[in-house]
Amino acid sequence: MEGELNASSQVSDESQRPRNPFSPWVFARTLWLFSESDFATFVVPDTLFGICSALAGPVLTANESPDLLAILLRLPQVLFYNWANLLIFDLANQRLPEAVEEDRLNKPWRPLPTGRITDSQTRRLLLVSLPIVLAVNWLLGAWKETAFLYSLSWMYNDLKGGDEDFIVRNMIIGLGFGLYNGGSLSIACGSGYLAMLKRAFWSVFWPACKLAFIPKNITSGYAETGIFPYNPSLVLDIIIKAQPTEPYVASGSPKTPMIGRAVRRLQKAYKKAPSEPLVAKLFRANERLTAENSIGTHMILGLTAALREEKRRKKRGKRLNLLGEEESGPQFFSPGRVTAARTWQAEKEEENNTT
Repeated sequence: MEGELNASSQVSDESQRPRNPFSPWVFARTLWLFSESDFATFVVPDTLFGICSALAGPVLTANESPDLLAILLRLPQVLFYNWANLLIFDLANQRLPEAVEEDRLNKPWRPLPTGRITDSQTRRLLLVSLPIVLAVNWLLGAWKETAFLYSLSWMYNDLKGGDEDFIVRNMIIGLGFGLYNGGSLSIACGSGYLAMLKRAFWSVFWPACKLAFIPKNITSGYAETGIFPYNPSLVLDIIIKAQPTEPYVASGSPKTPMIGRAVRRLQKAYKKAPSEPLVAKLFRANERLTAENSIGTHMILGLTAALREEKRRKKRGKRLNLLGEEESGPQFFSPGRVTAARTWQAEKEEENNTT
């Protein structure tokens, strides 16, 4: 009985194997069978979360006014992000020997139980898919989430984290859902390199340049500016010609000149067009300059007196005898020298009073 079951399973496996496993359709079908059973539980809700969160605007993102059309156009990118990362997880999970035996009983339609692909082929496919998915998600702006998902997949499958107690298993799955949602939101908001950045500029610029840089547009540009055919009036006629400036005429209440240049300018204006306002301005300038000169002279005299007093005060500090003569060594005074010193001091005080 057991031999008949094995034989029947081998016959069913042979019947489900593709005739040409290298055709694009068969390869795409194989990839889909790896992720089919998890598509509804991972890809659909995570994609909806990213799109709806991006549309929420300032509630969840920094975008004050989200663009509905732009976000919906990023829906294929969000779908690819979730499906590609799910494919990596399924390849790593379903290639394990115990997973293959389990799928033979519970999910016999998967590629490994049906013989569409071997264990070694699945391992090589995983080796090729890892850098490709990471590079594409780097362009989409979610490479960090993808790198963390790789780590969680390694912990769940190869390190047997999924076989541990429910706490470790649910912790890994919960972190995975958070990374799926975060990457979906990041791509839906347009934070990747597929937004208009330097890396994508050339692919957008060059087609537009080829459409615009044509002989018709070039000749039209030369003709509109009068370069060819030569017609300078097309430009000169629209240029506003500068109006000649009128000579200086003093206003009703002109300002009084306070510097030499302004006085000379006012004199030239008076010679060209004599008028009473100009004469009045000259008189006011003379009065103000005279007043300022008087104030300046008074200040100079005051400062000179202050400097003289300061010098006299400093001079008091020197050791002089009663006659005002500098001497070094001991000083001796006779009654006659004392009388002469008193006379000299009186003359000095009288001189100070007169100044």
